[in-house]
Amino acid sequence: MRQSWLSFSATILGAAALFLAFGDMALVLTNRGVRHQTDEQAQFIQQTAQLNGVSDALVRQIARAAIEDKDQALRDLLVRAGFKIAETPSAAAQLPSAPASTAQPSPPAETK
Repeated sequence: MRQSWLSFSATILGAAALFLAFGDMALVLTNRGVRHQTDEQAQFIQQTAQLNGVSDALVRQIARAAIEDKDQALRDLLVRAGFKIAETPSAAAQLPSAPASTAQPSPPAETK
């Protein structure tokens, strides 16, 4: 009687160990997928930060060209995109301000 009780207990414990091992493998695979997705998102964020610098420099150069060449169509395009170009005596040194993320683009500036 004692022998069958021990055998039954060992079988139950072995089945529980197998169940836990399979559960652990499932969690490892799920964790690997989540980690991969997180790494991709982190890489995207890092690349976006790098591209923002390039984008800012490009907009500044376009604004500078619009001011220097007195290109009204290019100025209007920048204004429609939400950038404000402030002309001062040192217009070449003046940089356009970036649009606010929640602000609506301002209407085109009137010329005199």
